[in-house]
Amino acid sequence: MSRKDPLGRQIDWKRVGVWVGSMAVVAGLTAVVVSGVDPAAGGRPEAPEGTETVAVEDPIHVPGGVDYPVVPPAGGEHDPTPLACGFYDFVVPDENVVHSLEHGVVWVTYEPGASAEELKILKDIGEARETIVSLLPDQGSSVIGTAWAAQIRLDSATDPRLEQFVDAFRDAPSSPEPLASCAGGVVPSRP
Repeated sequence: MSRKDPLGRQIDWKRVGVWVGSMAVVAGLTAVVVSGVDPAAGGRPEAPEGTETVAVEDPIHVPGGVDYPVVPPAGGEHDPTPLACGFYDFVVPDENVVHSLEHGVVWVTYEPGASAEELKILKDIGEARETIVSLLPDQGSSVIGTAWAAQIRLDSATDPRLEQFVDAFRDAPSSPEPLASCAGGVVPSRP
């Protein structure tokens, strides 16, 4: 069956297939080079001691707010638009972050009162690719690392397990849409 594009031109499906296939190969190679993980050497780093598995609902898009059973949420229903990666010194919308988690992003939350040393570490993590760092008062731990269906609770951002968690879960195949990125996500305004 032949189709035409909106301008009435014939679509060359073979050319489209070759282009899509080429882009998939380039994306895969880029992911390996950027992540620094050598698949031949056993893949990605292991999750650090203390990482817990979190049960999550199906990753479907829903309008409005979601009442998550875990703080911070580690997956489930979410907003149709992901949150842009970065460091936020304020509370961000859970529903947008959960969409980013679906894409393989790691979310690090911290309680008020972090030391200058901890804030530097957190800002560095937030400036790394595929991570979100945000303030979250009353979360029950000083620092929490969250990925899709995984979480680690820590007493300090200086704990080396925080970086290990980020390395183990960023773009992890355990997320529903790894490597989808948070590029083009919404940038929330300060409340």
